[in-house]
Amino acid sequence: MSHEHEHHDDHEHGHDHNHEHGHDHPHHHHVEKPVIAIDGRYGLRSPRRGVGEYVYRLVTELGFISRPYELHVFGDLSADPEVLSRMRFLHPVDLLITPNFFTWEQMAFPQATHGAAFIHGTANINPLATRTPQILTVHDAIEWHRGKDFPGAIPFRHHVSRLYRMNALKRLAPKAQAILTVSDHAKEDIHQILRVDRERIVVTPLAATSQTRRTPGSHSASRVPGPSFRRRSIF
Repeated sequence: MSHEHEHHDDHEHGHDHNHEHGHDHPHHHHVEKPVIAIDGRYGLRSPRRGVGEYVYRLVTELGFISRPYELHVFGDLSADPEVLSRMRFLHPVDLLITPNFFTWEQMAFPQATHGAAFIHGTANINPLATRTPQILTVHDAIEWHRGKDFPGAIPFRHHVSRLYRMNALKRLAPKAQAILTVSDHAKEDIHQILRVDRERIVVTPLAATSQTRRTPGSHSASRVPGPSFRRRSIF
């Protein structure tokens, strides 16, 4: 109960603080929009690894484009103060205080997001026991390849976390309203391993797929292998 009390106090204070910033935000309107609650934990950290950079850039860019919905970002005590300050200029942000990642994901997050139109899990995980419709980003199915394609022992704590996330993802993926992933390879893995119809998996590439460059001394551009935006981007 003590952790629940801490969570409510933090959520309450965060809400007041966000409300103050909301007056300066160009996307706040008097007409109430549906809210998407998003797991922003990894994007609020600094430094960030791959998933964190994905989340940070997604949430940041969404703050600068017109949207028919509001984004409410949720993090934990690992949030970097400077990143948190910048993000609060763009979106409401609440930090949920819990003793570990499991209680954050399965207790505090679903409780704090009650009433949202959607919950977006950005890192292969979402609450298991919630009636709120879910969007799920599944970056890969690498854990199913560990031991086969990636031999070697893993720490016990990682092993426990791995079993939890693998079993949770098996239950979450089939009932998600939509699944986002970052490559066609990951899409096929999700289809094969998690038994999700390909039509429900949206590939949003992290970068473009071809580019053009101007040859020195030439007045025309030629196409070379590299990034382009012929397909849907993450935004």
